[in-house]
Amino acid sequence: MENKLKELTDKIYQEGIEQANKEADEIISNAKKEAEKIKKEAQSEKEKIIKEAKQEAENQKKSVETELKLASNQAVNTLKQQITDLITAEAIDKQTKEAFNDPEFVKQMIIKLIENWTSENESDLIVILPAKDKEKLEENLKADMQNVLNQGLEIRYDENVKSGFTITPQDGSYKIRFNDETFNNFFKEFMRPKTRKLLYNEE
Repeated sequence: MENKLKELTDKIYQEGIEQANKEADEIISNAKKEAEKIKKEAQSEKEKIIKEAKQEAENQKKSVETELKLASNQAVNTLKQQITDLITAEAIDKQTKEAFNDPEFVKQMIIKLIENWTSENESDLIVILPAKDKEKLEENLKADMQNVLNQGLEIRYDENVKSGFTITPQDGSYKIRFNDETFNNFFKEFMRPKTRKLLYNEE
């Protein structure tokens, strides 16, 4: 009887040990699987972060390269424009200023302009000249422009006109200024593209 009881007890104990070992093995196996899963997920997340970081770095690199290229092109274009402006100004400013300080040049310009103007437009115009040039211009203009003066053209002199001349109708509805500054601006707009083409083979 005692032997059977001992056998039964040993059997129950052994089965308990085996069950515990089985459960422990199962827990360890599940833990290993979970650890492997976590490891794979971590590795995948790591690769994803690295890939995104590389892509961001590449995007930033391209952005910086684009900005540097744009800034470089702008700097070159600005420098080209400055050189063009300097050459254009050097070629034009002095000559036009000298021309408009020459009473004979101003007189001939007025005569040609008025002759063409009054052939198709109203002749009741006022030509306003610098007061400082009155003595140099008055007699010559009156002699050379007697025909249009007789048709209503009036010549005035104004202290506020520093160079060149201004044309306005008798009613004062508009004024057109002809001086070194306005001609400089006109010629510079005309010359800049040609100067750039000459210097840099640009259209």
